[in-house]
Amino acid sequence: MNEYKEIVTKAVISKETKKINIKFDALVERNITKVIGAYILNNEVCGKIDEGVVKINGVFDTNIWYSYDNNTKTDVITSKNNYEEILKVDKDLLDGDLAEVKVKCITPPVCTNAIHKKNKISYVLDFELQMQLVGEVTIRIKEYNEENKVVDEIEVNTDYLKE
Repeated sequence: MNEYKEIVTKAVISKETKKINIKFDALVERNITKVIGAYILNNEVCGKIDEGVVKINGVFDTNIWYSYDNNTKTDVITSKNNYEEILKVDKDLLDGDLAEVKVKCITPPVCTNAIHKKNKISYVLDFELQMQLVGEVTIRIKEYNEENKVVDEIEVNTDYLKE
């Protein structure tokens, strides 16, 4: 008689990627002549299950280098930016405390556009996130007893081993 064994383990039960395009504004004290560059760092992201959806929260620092006073002086403005994205997932997969969310940034944030008007800089960031929903799964395997076990007898030629 064959019996079944069950293995309970954690596995990725859903995976999704999302491209994010977010616009932010920064105000400076001077009238800007030109935006010279932007750099994003300290990107942190996490996810949680909330009311039947996956909420992704992130925060990062943005440094924007700009010139003023007719391109004779430069300065850097640093700002901390927050964002929230919502991913819809099959509600059957969101089984209370059994599911956990793992989020990682697969394409780091980059500034794709930065424009200025007087003392305001508007910039757009693009990046891509990957969300994995991890949950418990049960795998059933068939167990064979010794009577049903088939073993092939194989002869091994040991002459190929030469000293």
